[in-house]
Amino acid sequence: MKLTQFLATFATTSLLTALPSQALVISGSDLFKGEMESTLLAAFEAAGLDVEIQFDGSLLGQRDLAAGTVDASLLAIPDAGRDANSLRVFPLGYQTVTFLVNSVNPVTEMTYSQLSDLFKEGGELSKWSSFTDAPAWQDRNISLIASRRENALTLELFNALVMQGSSYNVDLRFLSGDNDSLVNAVIADASALALTPAIQIGEQPVKALAIKADEGSQAYTPSRDNIFFGDYPLRLPFYLVVADSMDDSTLSTLLQIIYSDAVTAALAEVDCVPVPEPEQRAVLAQYE
Repeated sequence: MKLTQFLATFATTSLLTALPSQALVISGSDLFKGEMESTLLAAFEAAGLDVEIQFDGSLLGQRDLAAGTVDASLLAIPDAGRDANSLRVFPLGYQTVTFLVNSVNPVTEMTYSQLSDLFKEGGELSKWSSFTDAPAWQDRNISLIASRRENALTLELFNALVMQGSSYNVDLRFLSGDNDSLVNAVIADASALALTPAIQIGEQPVKALAIKADEGSQAYTPSRDNIFFGDYPLRLPFYLVVADSMDDSTLSTLLQIIYSDAVTAALAEVDCVPVPEPEQRAVLAQYE
């Protein structure tokens, strides 16, 4: 399922009509197959919950909720499709589009328009001199790199939000390795600009650019808080969406599992930025 198709069709289906069932059935994004699914199943078993997991995609998950065949779903819900009035939708984590440069690079921020002109075919920008007056950078070409990891939505998300479906620059170099290989590529090439999922940088000699939608906006870096509050714009939220039929006791147990350290670690394995801990605690406090 293309992300652009999902963005266009998400809001057409009601989510909260599932009927009660003896065993809980949880559907959701196929991004969570594998380690995330195993982590959840182990946690459900430890909590004494009988749960069946069906991670076949967000679009199928929302349809299952509408049809009443599942009790909850872990869904990608674009910001434009989020129903702010729903009380049964709980934030889980975020896939983001992040831009890394070498720490010696004097550039600190970019706009959507600039990023589009760099990464799309036929774009007008190709040199660092378009972004900085520093003498040492006037003749440097920008080396474009992008992550192409299995199951990552980074390229589709960037294309949908920024490039509006344009083809990618033929000079863009794709890397299919892990996050360490992406960081190492930026360290090795001071002229690199890397389009990546969320990466824990730590003490490595790279930095994430601040991004803003247009010149009149404030630019924000992809910190956990900035992503959660929507200040960093290049994000795709994932939510736990729960049917009205689920009782509060079961919901409380489910939320404790969703916000556990084990699930938070599993989210990081699929390049999802988790909800900040204070916000997790605030949600849990409502169902104590």
